Amino acid sequence: MTRYVRPTAGAMMGFLIAGLLSAAYAGDHADVNAEFKSPSELIKYLTYQSDRPDRHGLLHSLAFSCGPYLGEARDDRAIVGELVKLDISAVPAIDEAPDSLEANGETSEVALKAGWLLLAYARIKGPAAYPRLQKMIGNPRLGRFVQVADNSLAVALRLTSYVTSFREAAVGRRCDRGDEPKDALDNLILACERSDRPMLESTLGPQASAALRKLLKKRSWSSLHGKLWQIESGTNRKVQVGYRFANSGRWGEPDETLGDERKVAYIAGNYAVPEIQTLFTNRAGIICGKLRLRFSSTAITPWLGVMRYSVNTSDLMLLVKTIATCASDTGSPR
Repeated sequence: MTRYVRPTAGAMMGFLIAGLLSAAYAGDHADVNAEFKSPSELIKYLTYQSDRPDRHGLLHSLAFSCGPYLGEARDDRAIVGELVKLDISAVPAIDEAPDSLEANGETSEVALKAGWLLLAYARIKGPAAYPRLQKMIGNPRLGRFVQVADNSLAVALRLTSYVTSFREAAVGRRCDRGDEPKDALDNLILACERSDRPMLESTLGPQASAALRKLLKKRSWSSLHGKLWQIESGTNRKVQVGYRFANSGRWGEPDETLGDERKVAYIAGNYAVPEIQTLFTNRAGIICGKLRLRFSSTAITPWLGVMRYSVNTSDLMLLVKTIATCASDTGSPR
């Protein structure tokens, strides 16, 4: 359960900004013309292989800007929504996307929109998408697509997040959302998978940091990690753990849900100290541990209520042990 106290004026400014962001996502989206009746035609339109106009100037922009990015994402979501409506009949055409990626890597004609196509595949097929997505993550030619495959696996397995050991570290304060508790937990899991002590320390709040210092008084980090971790870890080793936040709302959802409207969770200031029941899973999405995790928050831009979250559980040993247990469980989806 998440505990709240009444927000002040600074927090209300944060909620206002969140409201404006939600409105941007709820606005007009791309007109998916009725002439695009087949999945193949929709995919060609999405990936700019047909006559899709560059409505937001994103393809030819020399500098990144959130406005064009959000507009393009809104349009992409609408097009992919049409694919999802076609359900299983769209799968053969969507299946060609991972085929093309595996054969051509970043030069594939679908590479620009690969994340959206994999999300559509995951949304339609659910857990049955697991084998194909796992195969992609294991392909050394597709290193840049690990993050989108992780996001798609989260959707397929109905998780909040899915973390593969050689993905990029999670970074909050993006165009489409602020920092969330899952950013800290993603990086903590990644640090455990890689045995990366500095990364681990960067994810911890005051109580969790104190717990780590206490643990390291008795043994070194490598000794502690080796005792808990029964499988080989490191940046070149594929280790995977998923989890689901049991609470409802934006924080419990994956990065992208393909919903009609983007929901924003913007809890500003030190007005919220979340405690979230967290269900950890193995690589196949099977529950292998359950913990109530506490998170702390730090104001990054106080007058806007922009926050950064840290994992602040006092029983850090139990958390790391749970992650290690789940990482060593390589069962298949049920």
